[in-house]
Amino acid sequence: MNVDLNISSKLNNDEKELFSILLKVVEKYAPRVTLRIAGGWVRDHILGTPSDDIDVMIDYMAGQDFAKLVTQYLNIKDPNVIQANPEASKHITTAKCYIPLSSGKKQEVDFAQARQEIYKEDSRIPDIQPATPQQDAYKRDLTINSLFYNLRTGQIEDFTGKGIKDIITNTIQTPEDPLKTFSDDPLRIWRVVRFCAKYNGQIDPETYKALTNPKLRDEIKNKVSKERIGQEFIKILKNPNADKALQILKDTGLWEDIISEAIKGTPYEGQLAPLNMEQNNPWHTLTVWGHTLQVVINILSQYKNAEPERRIVMTLAALMHDLGKTYKKIWSDSKSHPGKTSYIGHEFESAKLVELIFKYLKIEPYIKEIALLSRLHMRPHSLLQQKAGDKGLRKFIRETGEISLNWLDVFNLAVADAQAKSTVQDPEITQRYQQLKSNLQNALQSFSTPQQDKPYTKPILNGNEITQILNIKPGPIIKEVIDYLKDLRDENPNITKEEATEKIKEKFSKTAKSFIITKIYT
Repeated sequence: MNVDLNISSKLNNDEKELFSILLKVVEKYAPRVTLRIAGGWVRDHILGTPSDDIDVMIDYMAGQDFAKLVTQYLNIKDPNVIQANPEASKHITTAKCYIPLSSGKKQEVDFAQARQEIYKEDSRIPDIQPATPQQDAYKRDLTINSLFYNLRTGQIEDFTGKGIKDIITNTIQTPEDPLKTFSDDPLRIWRVVRFCAKYNGQIDPETYKALTNPKLRDEIKNKVSKERIGQEFIKILKNPNADKALQILKDTGLWEDIISEAIKGTPYEGQLAPLNMEQNNPWHTLTVWGHTLQVVINILSQYKNAEPERRIVMTLAALMHDLGKTYKKIWSDSKSHPGKTSYIGHEFESAKLVELIFKYLKIEPYIKEIALLSRLHMRPHSLLQQKAGDKGLRKFIRETGEISLNWLDVFNLAVADAQAKSTVQDPEITQRYQQLKSNLQNALQSFSTPQQDKPYTKPILNGNEITQILNIKPGPIIKEVIDYLKDLRDENPNITKEEATEKIKEKFSKTAKSFIITKIYT
């Protein structure tokens, strides 16, 4: 990996001005203090990646005290002091300033004192003590995050002796013994996986061995808040190499630990087979996990240029879509292929598992969409098998829109699924789904006013209009009429209100009268 260690020559004008201000504060008020930019900003600048995340490490003074000197020097608003909050995994007190620069930018800067974290065996909440820069570096999560940029000398400081080398060799490892580092704070296990995905790095063998340590896996369950794990999980999926990270989570047992914990006390407890289970059916040569990972890879390829949040959603859908197959109670003998296994309804079980697992990880905002995508991923397969005509295609597009899904996302998940049945893609399958996509796009265009890949999801006549046409009061019959109107529009997307009016009069006039009489006499 190409790196440039001369950070000083790469500073932009805002950074030069900011660092000059900070050094003037030192000169005027605190000449003994040395300021160092810590962690990610240094790593990113070495790699040539712009970074706006500026954390300043201070020796001989608390962060909030130095931040107060900065605001005093600039005559600006006092810093926002963020107190340590161990319950929320905020272990140190920091002070945040917004420093005005001549460019018009207000640069956010966090100040904290060099510290070391002393952990007790039964908690990941440490006792924070002042430390030397060397001690601070060794207590950080990874060597690539343990580098400092000394503002006084303009030099990079690598107190562990490993940080620069590991950036060059793309190695992910801890500064100290990984068992101790992870035991101190088991959440760092997830950070290893995240940075491995971010940089497509190689985990140091000793560090990887520690990831699989059963005792540490238990400590994750007992010491780390589920919310923090969920946050790290989503950050992992933001990276382009999410498939690599998911494979590590699977190989280390961390993903199956999450599943096992999430289903405790539910009907699924003790009823899910391992992810490596063979599928034993004529359509799949891969295990459930092998197939799932390939679907993830396919989705990442399809959505490589998508917004990060859309890529996260689709990766989660790929990860969860077939998990229901591991539920033993839905297994049955295949009627069409004796000796083989069917998993009828697995998509519905997957949707239920989405809710349990995502609630456990405290990532509830993703539940609805991922559960729906998992539940509907078989629909495009059915459209092909049934050789659906335009009406069926329009119905699929309409129904996905009614539940706030984009039909194309459901279709893309199904394609990724169909192309992951073995290690070799079948060109015939690819061609069939390309034709289905073309047919769906043509069906979409047949709607009179398609907008943003979505047709109207509202019926051509609303409830008020229906009550007037049929001369009835609102009641259960309205839903029946609306469903009928949707069906009419699936058949003829350009049906007019006048035509729809005549149709419902013809079909529902007698029913409406009967409904009115029934209401009168009951």
